Amino acid sequence: MAKVARVGKKEELDFAEKAGSWRGIWISEKLPRNGDYLMAFCDAAGHALEPNMVVDNKDKASITETDIKKLIRDAKERKLAVAVIVTRDESQLRQADQQCRGARGRGVSAAFDPCLASP
Repeated sequence: MAKVARVGKKEELDFAEKAGSWRGIWISEKLPRNGDYLMAFCDAAGHALEPNMVVDNKDKASITETDIKKLIRDAKERKLAVAVIVTRDESQLRQADQQCRGARGRGVSAAFDPCLASP
């Protein structure tokens, strides 16, 4: 019996559906590696404008330093300067991330926003 390939986890698919409905936002198809999606503002024709952002969805008890380092690595692999972690709830963020909502590492700005994934 053939296995059915899974396109993405529920939170990833929910995010893509929601972000795809936002006016002025372009979102890529699910990425095979180095993040979940690419996202950018778009022009009137729907074409992505620079800069692109790599987006990584997380639905786990707590975001760790390793998650952030991986996000920064993914952005560097794609030669992007902006990376975003999306969580379902603010409580999933570390205390430091709840207070500052951003980090910087190796030339990449990372933002943490639970509001993007809220239903």
